[in-house]
Amino acid sequence: MDSFSLNDESSSSEICDSEDRIDRKSVSSYRKELKSRSLNMPSILLLIYNLPVAFCFVLVSNIGYDFTSYFDDSPCTHVPDDDDQIYFSIGDLITRGLFFLIPFCGWLSDTKIGRGNAIYLSLWLGWIGTLLQSIGCCLQYNSCGTITYMIGRFVFPGLALALLYVSLAFLLTTLIAYGIDQMINDSSVKIRAFIHWLFWEYFFLDNVAIFLLNTEQKESGALTIPVVAFALFSFSLCLHFLLKHHFEHIPIPNPYRIVFKVIKFSLQNNGRQQRSAFTYWGEEPSRMDLAKERYGGSFTHEEVENVKTFFRILAIMLATMPFFIVAELLVKDFSRIIVLYDNGHEGLQENEDAVIRFISYGIPLVLIPLFELVIIPLIPKIEYFLINPLKGFGLSNILVIFSLLTFFIINVSAQKSFDAPCIKWEPGDPAIEVSYWILLIPSVLAGMSDVLSHICVFEFLCSQAPFGMHGMIIGLFLFLIGISFDIGLTIFLAFQYIFLLTSCTLWFAIIFCVIALFGLVVYVLVARWYVKRVRDIDLGLRTVIEEHWEQKVNRKSSSVNYNDDSSNYIISSIDV
Repeated sequence: MDSFSLNDESSSSEICDSEDRIDRKSVSSYRKELKSRSLNMPSILLLIYNLPVAFCFVLVSNIGYDFTSYFDDSPCTHVPDDDDQIYFSIGDLITRGLFFLIPFCGWLSDTKIGRGNAIYLSLWLGWIGTLLQSIGCCLQYNSCGTITYMIGRFVFPGLALALLYVSLAFLLTTLIAYGIDQMINDSSVKIRAFIHWLFWEYFFLDNVAIFLLNTEQKESGALTIPVVAFALFSFSLCLHFLLKHHFEHIPIPNPYRIVFKVIKFSLQNNGRQQRSAFTYWGEEPSRMDLAKERYGGSFTHEEVENVKTFFRILAIMLATMPFFIVAELLVKDFSRIIVLYDNGHEGLQENEDAVIRFISYGIPLVLIPLFELVIIPLIPKIEYFLINPLKGFGLSNILVIFSLLTFFIINVSAQKSFDAPCIKWEPGDPAIEVSYWILLIPSVLAGMSDVLSHICVFEFLCSQAPFGMHGMIIGLFLFLIGISFDIGLTIFLAFQYIFLLTSCTLWFAIIFCVIALFGLVVYVLVARWYVKRVRDIDLGLRTVIEEHWEQKVNRKSSSVNYNDDSSNYIISSIDV
C-alpha cells in the first residue's frame, strides 16, 4: 500500500509540474504575442496626437451650428430653438467642408513642408484655435453686453474655425501616412494594430465629446469641449518637444509628379510602337538599350506599376461612396428621431439621445481592445481566419442594409397611421407608441458598420498603397467621404424640407436602402475586378534587368570589363 501511495504521489506531482510548465508556457507565449503586437514610440506618439481630433470635429460642428442658428434679442438668455432642425444639418455641411481642404493640405505635407513638419504645424494651429474658442465661449456665456457677446459669438469662433480647419486637414491626412512611414520596417501585424487603436481612440472620444456637448446646460458642454481639446493639444506639444527625436526622417518621392508624368507620357506615346507607359507588350528587338523604353520611356517598371495600382485603388474608393452616402448620415439621425417615439421628449431632456449613440458604438468599441489585448495574443492563429479588408467592407455594407430594413420594419409596425411627422423635433404627442429604446436595434447595426468600414478601408489603403503615396490616397479618400456625406445630406434635406412627403421616416429608410443595395452590388463587382486584376508574371525578371543595366553602365563608366555572355543570357530571359 505504501508503494502504491508513493507512486500516486509521484504521479500527481509530475502532473502538477507538467500543468505548471504548460501554464508558464502559455503565459510566456501570450506575452510574446502581445509584445509582437506592441507599438513603437513614434506610433504611440501619433496615437497621442490623435486624441484631440474627435473633440475638434465636434467643436467645428458646434461652431457651424452657432453660425447658422438664429438668436433672440437678449443674448444672455439665448438658447437655440430646437424646432429648426435644419440648422443642425447646415452645421454638418460646414463641418464636412473641411474635407474639401484636405487634398490641398495633403499635397502640402507630401511635397512642400514634409509630414513631420505638417503634424507639428497642425498641433500649434489646433492649440491656438481651441484657446480662441475657449475665450469666445467665456465671453459669449458670461457677458450681457451686446458687443462682447457678438465678439464671443462670431469673432473668436470664426478665427478658431479657420485654424481648426487647417489643423484637422493636416492631422487627418498626415497621421496615418506618417505612422506608416515610421513603421516601414515593422510587420503588418503592428501596422494593423496601429490602425485599430487609432480608430478605436477616435470613435470612443467622439462619443464622449458628443455626450459632454449634450448636457442639460448647453453653456457647460460648449465650454468643456474646447477646454479639453486645448489640454490635449498642450499635452501633445509638450511630448513633441521632448520626444520628437524618436521620429525618423524618411525621404518621400513626390507621388503627384510621378502620376502626372506617367499619364502624360502614356497619352503622348499611346500609338507609337506600343511603348506607352501602360503597355509592355509588342515585338521588340532584344537589345538592352531598348529595355528602359519598353518599360515606359524614362520611367521604371515600379513607377508605372505604382501609378496603375493608384488608379485601381481609386476605383475601390469610388465604389465605397454609396455606402458612406448612407452610413455617415444614418448613425447621426437615429438620435434625432427619438422625439417620434413614446417618452421621446423626456429622453431628449435627459441625454438619452447621446446615450443611444454611445451604446450604438459600444459593441465595436469593446471588441477592438478585446481582440487586440486578449483574443489574438491567446489564439494568434485566429488572425489568419479573420476577414480581409475587402470582405470586411462588404460585411459593413450588409450590416447597414440590415439596419435600414429593421428601421423600416419598426416604423411600419409601430406607427398609428402614415401621417407621422417628418424627421424633426416636434412638440405634442409622439406619433409612435413604442419606447425609443427599440431604436437600439438598427442603431447598433449602423454603429458596427461605421466602425468596421473605416477600419477595413484604411487597412486596405495602407496595405495596397505604393510607397510614398499613402498621404495622397488617404487625402483623396477623405475628400470622397466628405462628398458622400454632402450628397446624402442633400437627399435628406430635399425629402424633408422641399418635397414634404408624408411619413418621412419611411421614405428615408426606403431611399437609403435602395442606395445601399446599389452600392453593395457595385462594390462587389469592383472588388472582384481588383482581386483578379492582371499582374505581370515577369516582374522579378524586369527588376533584375534594370538592376543589371544600371550596374553595366556603372562598370562601363569606370572602365571595368564584364562578361558579355551573362548579359546576353539575362537579355534573352525577358522574351520568355
